[in-house]
Amino acid sequence: MKKTADALDIAARYFAYKLYVPGKAVTEPDSWQPLRTLGETAATVGRAVDRGWVALRDVGRGEAKERYAALTDQGRVLARRTLR
Repeated sequence: MKKTADALDIAARYFAYKLYVPGKAVTEPDSWQPLRTLGETAATVGRAVDRGWVALRDVGRGEAKERYAALTDQGRVLARRTLR
């Protein structure tokens, strides 16, 4: 089970790297990206959220609702530190 957890943590970390845009804060509208375009599994997204690296929000109502993701401050620190 440890290998699965390690692989999931690695996938979550790479998901955070994918969301990283230098100079963009989570409060800026264009820092939020639709999950459907990112190609990540629910487990990967969930782990990134659990680690505090990614925030999610729903936009729209009913069937038109879409989920968006953006890095938190902690996620930005992780990405900046690693992607130097």
